[in-house]
Amino acid sequence: MEWVREIDSLFSLLQIGLDLCLIGVMLFLLKKRSGDLIQADKITASINQVFEETRTLAEGFDANLRERENLIGQLLGKLDQQMEAASRLKAELEALHMNLVQQTPPPSQAESISARHSEQRLIHQLSQQGLTPRAIAERLKKPLGEVELVLNLRSMANRG
Repeated sequence: MEWVREIDSLFSLLQIGLDLCLIGVMLFLLKKRSGDLIQADKITASINQVFEETRTLAEGFDANLRERENLIGQLLGKLDQQMEAASRLKAELEALHMNLVQQTPPPSQAESISARHSEQRLIHQLSQQGLTPRAIAERLKKPLGEVELVLNLRSMANRG
């Protein structure tokens, strides 16, 4: 927000400098034409009109800058609130994740063995349906070597 004030000050100084230059030019012209009072009155009226217009523009510019500064402040406030809400939500999600991880028991050895047996049975069923080991591996998303091992062990058990 400091830069807005600095720009405002810079424009004000620039405006004052331009006004002084105009006054100097007008005084020069007035001295040059000191004999013509009517012309001097016109020039004075023009200078006053320029000053009034300049003051009006400067006031409008200042009001515009203050309005923009307020809007930026409001936006930053809302952004801070949303950041705080996001941080709280993140903390809640992390806590929920930790609770879930702590509550989920590791699979028991019996469940693990049962799952392996059902996978092996599925491999044998697909092989009996005529699928190649490569096709079975692709369908089940298993390594080809694992599928071939299961099939080879089954055939060795049947021979023995």
